[in-house]
Amino acid sequence: MDNRLQDRAPATAPGRLARRLTLCLALAACAGVAAHAQQGPVRPADMPEQVPGAQQERRAIPPLRASPREIKLGFIDPEAVVTGTTQLTNTGDEPIRISRTASSCACTVADLEKEVLQPGESMPLEATLTAGRNLGGQQRSVRIWVDGYAMPYEVWVTAEVAYGVRANPIFVNAIGIQRTGEIFLESVDDKPFTVLSTNNETVRYVGFDPESEAPRNSYTIRYDFTGVAGADLPMWWLVETDHPRAPIIDLRVVNQELAQKNIPNPRAPWRLAEDRAILGVVAPGASAEVTIRLAGRRIEALPTLTSNHPDVTFDLVEVKPESDGVELRVRVGIRSTASGLLTPAAVIDWQDHQQKFNVFMRAVRDEGPRS
Repeated sequence: MDNRLQDRAPATAPGRLARRLTLCLALAACAGVAAHAQQGPVRPADMPEQVPGAQQERRAIPPLRASPREIKLGFIDPEAVVTGTTQLTNTGDEPIRISRTASSCACTVADLEKEVLQPGESMPLEATLTAGRNLGGQQRSVRIWVDGYAMPYEVWVTAEVAYGVRANPIFVNAIGIQRTGEIFLESVDDKPFTVLSTNNETVRYVGFDPESEAPRNSYTIRYDFTGVAGADLPMWWLVETDHPRAPIIDLRVVNQELAQKNIPNPRAPWRLAEDRAILGVVAPGASAEVTIRLAGRRIEALPTLTSNHPDVTFDLVEVKPESDGVELRVRVGIRSTASGLLTPAAVIDWQDHQQKFNVFMRAVRDEGPRS
């Protein structure tokens, strides 16, 4: 994730200042515990000392007030697009001109109606965030630069990327010898649900008996990888539920040996921007599509895709070149004989380099696809 500021000049169209601020919500997938920690925003100490183009520096921070100062987006689904609003007010005794805006990374759009605010005047600031596929809490800042002031005014944007059932923690800790632990699950809509399996195995509940108790809106479940060598651990611990917005919850297994085994080759001509996708519940005999992005050199020949699962096929539908790689649109075919949890991988072979893209789904007969 690139945390360098991305500055934008104000729009020249009369009556409206369109500000494009990009804030990245996707957590970079990695095998270390630190990948799941909440990442804080860049602080004002990292800002330049002067505003370019300002005639005279006056006070450090401009007389702006955002109400609220923090735009709380709450729980948002992976890859969802969500908008929040705050009111920006000039609390000074003279007009101010917003000269530019900056953000800490790259996946949100924010709009300001105008560039000049009169004393006491307010206007809305909208921030639209596009989440990535990774789970977890996020905090980013929108920085607003004003002519004549050395430092920007900051507005915070927070959210938690989660499925309809939230997991805490969002990873399986298999570091060290003691490779057991607990995961707390709760529905974000407070509705009861059932945990169907964990990695296709019987669920180990803590303090709950599914035979005698009614479904709840929260559970504590247990994992146990005692005796499993680090290199033999699964990359993911998949929790299946009957919640319509959480058919599969993918929790990354964190272990040093496992991470070393799957570390990307730094000399490879390309890499996967993200390493998996969830299709949810699918019908046997049906098909679905996924997008796979390869970051690296521009395409010179078509990649080849093969499946490592007998009940799933991968067919390349479209290749879209990008400035820093390519985007693949891939059709996933599910054979009519498929049933239960499916964890195929599309083996991508391109430019003498090979990587696997994981796809998670549950094949259920007589039930249409849902997300």
